[in-house]
Amino acid sequence: MSNRRTLREMFASNHHPIGFTVLYIINELSRHLNATFQCITFTNRKKLDNMSRNTSMIGISWGPFRESRYYVMTEPLVRMDVLWLVPKAKQISNMNVCLYVFKYDVWIATSVVFICGWLTWFLILSRNGGFTFDKLCISFLNVWSLTICGNVVSQLPRSLALRILLLFYLIYVIHIQCAFTSDMSTVLTTPRYDFQIRNLKELADSQLPIYSSADCKTLYFSKNNTDWKLYTKLQKSIHVLTSQDQKEYVNLLDAEIFLGGKVDAYEIRDNSMISVHTIRLRLLIDHYFTTTLNIFISRMIESGIHDKRKNDFYQKYRAEKVETPQEDELTLKHLIFIFVILGFGLCTACMVFCFELVLNKYL
Repeated sequence: MSNRRTLREMFASNHHPIGFTVLYIINELSRHLNATFQCITFTNRKKLDNMSRNTSMIGISWGPFRESRYYVMTEPLVRMDVLWLVPKAKQISNMNVCLYVFKYDVWIATSVVFICGWLTWFLILSRNGGFTFDKLCISFLNVWSLTICGNVVSQLPRSLALRILLLFYLIYVIHIQCAFTSDMSTVLTTPRYDFQIRNLKELADSQLPIYSSADCKTLYFSKNNTDWKLYTKLQKSIHVLTSQDQKEYVNLLDAEIFLGGKVDAYEIRDNSMISVHTIRLRLLIDHYFTTTLNIFISRMIESGIHDKRKNDFYQKYRAEKVETPQEDELTLKHLIFIFVILGFGLCTACMVFCFELVLNKYL
């Protein structure tokens, strides 16, 4: 949550989107009515209250809309969504991306079937000759070869039980292999990411610290007695920014978002927790100018002139975001995990071979 700017800062120049929009509407209103408006800013609260009672005074109100006994608000000139910035999900490495072809329950079921097939093969093979480690290894290699390649390394078994097991396991393996490899190219070339926080409930459950200015916390999260669990969770997670460097960083981040820069954060626009901030013109209740103002503002918005000017402003000051083209061809970086697995297998085979040589030499 970013620091709150004052209206005086916003209207100090025509280069702020809010100041640009409001000043443009006031200038158009001045031309439409052939009237002159003078912009006055106050730092003294008493002077502001006294001036507000003047019937010729039109105030600019910024913040959540609130009913008043003394003032009436026009239609909103500007609406500002509440923006929450959360960390972006990390991209899954190419070494682990194949694990996401199936859900975890499918991988577990596949592993259980493999173990059951291996043990069944071993029991059938050991029915007459007894249980030996060689038969255990042969059973493992045969089932592994069936699972990976769809064929058997050794000759076709003579046992009817093994042939039946082989037949049904092949039917199972064919479907699993088709499901695994049918979309493999898309899986490897499409970036995949870990879990991404996308709403306030997920943000509250993540227990991440929420950094905000003291003004924001006082304005939005000052209630202590509330039955709203989500509100309470977010309130406890808020950490107030104390140093000036932290506040300046938030202001720079806010400006970077506005200018269309590449911010390494995911944006959540949610107005359910905090009321939408609006810029409205404020007049004394029953003011003779209220109807004229509302009609003029409604026509400006409904005609599209307001949106056109706003889009022109953004086009002038915002940098265009360049999207990285999605890779659709398999490259070495997509298949690096295959070479890693092969290297691991070769190293393991060499170690076992050396171990066997030592055993044969000294035993």
